[in-house]
Amino acid sequence: MAFDIFSDKKIAVIINKWLLDESEEFSYKNLGESILSLLIDMELAKRGILNADEIMRNQIQKELIEKNKLVPKIGGDQTVGQEVIYKILIEDFDNGIGLLINNQQEKEINIKEYISETQRKKAQQPRPNALNELLMELLEDDPNISEPEVRELLENGYNRNIYISDPDLGITIETHDGNKSNIKYAKISGLKNRLSELRLKMRSK
Repeated sequence: MAFDIFSDKKIAVIINKWLLDESEEFSYKNLGESILSLLIDMELAKRGILNADEIMRNQIQKELIEKNKLVPKIGGDQTVGQEVIYKILIEDFDNGIGLLINNQQEKEINIKEYISETQRKKAQQPRPNALNELLMELLEDDPNISEPEVRELLENGYNRNIYISDPDLGITIETHDGNKSNIKYAKISGLKNRLSELRLKMRSK
């Protein structure tokens, strides 16, 4: 396991969710099981194995235990990190998670910084084009659907969030995020080009 468990962001996300959990299931065991599952998932991904069954996962766990037995003690955080990993792999969750939490508290690692950074990057990514997604669905149902037919569907309320109520405004596109709503407009004249581009995209797959 050649990674630093104290700076791994996937581990940080799991720990942060666990720290915020106020349910009765709040325990080192639950956190340990989540990290153990992630460690196995990471090894499976490294090997390109998809949809592993329980037998395969157990085998991977055994192999990881053997690998981590042989990791040399090099001192510092890496030594503590390998000890944490090993204890989690052998399901000694109380000691493994205890070491992990104590180390993070001593180093004043702010797990929430990882979360906020991830959320910031996600917010900066372009959102999928809702109109194109709807047009793609229509093309998958009928590859020969025409621009006038699509327009008629939008005028007759085919989709409650994407519609034409006023041709002068264009195609209304409503998006909802919790209690917030956002409305944008797309040009009706652009429907034909959108359909052509999406057909080409479908054929190129």
